[in-house]
Amino acid sequence: VGQRFPRLEPFLVPASFIAITYLLPIHEQFRFGQVGVFLLALVLLDLLTPRTGRFRGVLVGVATAIKLTPGVYVIGLALARRWRDAAMVVVGFLGVVALSWAAAPSTSRAYWTDEVFHSDRLGNNAGPANQSLRGALLRTRLDGLPGTAVLGLLVLVVGVAGFWVSTRAWRRGDELLAVTVVGLLSCLLSPVAWTHHYVYVLPLLALLVRDRHHLWTLVTALVWGFDWPAHYNAHVGEGGLAGALWQVLSDEFVICAVVVVLAYASVEWRAAHRVPAAGPALGAALRVPART
Repeated sequence: VGQRFPRLEPFLVPASFIAITYLLPIHEQFRFGQVGVFLLALVLLDLLTPRTGRFRGVLVGVATAIKLTPGVYVIGLALARRWRDAAMVVVGFLGVVALSWAAAPSTSRAYWTDEVFHSDRLGNNAGPANQSLRGALLRTRLDGLPGTAVLGLLVLVVGVAGFWVSTRAWRRGDELLAVTVVGLLSCLLSPVAWTHHYVYVLPLLALLVRDRHHLWTLVTALVWGFDWPAHYNAHVGEGGLAGALWQVLSDEFVICAVVVVLAYASVEWRAAHRVPAAGPALGAALRVPART
């Protein structure tokens, strides 16, 4: 836009900032005084810019020490055989943990030896605000061994698909796609992922804009802009089609994130097997442009 309309260029950054604050995850970051936007900035600065050089990964480690979910990037980097970057994530993480332990040993000991293992300390894990795969499954009230088995299968399928996409993306130099997909996995695979954790909608939108998927950019912004889960509690207990619809809407972010991951997995599978995209399928619409 800035190239085609140079007079608008000075207004693009402030206009974009105003626009993204209406996305629910970003709005809630400011509403609840969360640090997710700053952690996302650390991840993007670390993995998408060349300036971090041989220290690439340290800032992701710092983000992981502040909030554990970015730690999933270690798995993604290791699977892509970016061993040094993965090691630097661990170094950054351990460095911050060591400093915090030295500053507050009793609090650190209590957290790392006990509290970190109790996700219920965060609140109602079965509530609609928990938009992880586990949260969605808890709302179905499928518990015990069957629930564990279904959750394990979902985590396996989504995790394998997502990490396969990120591995292929990193190996061909598409860092934005890799960072976006792994970021979504950090929410989906976490025991608890509140709606405001989905700040990875920002790199997702950037990815769609970059690849000129304008319709999907608009759809994504609209989907992540409305808080359907917040309205779920008023409809708990409804039967029939209305109850089923509200159950689906309560899992809005989970469903959308899974669709994105599987759509890009479909794209990568077609590219790997040289299968031409046909029809208006989502995977075809999200085809990744060839890169040299």
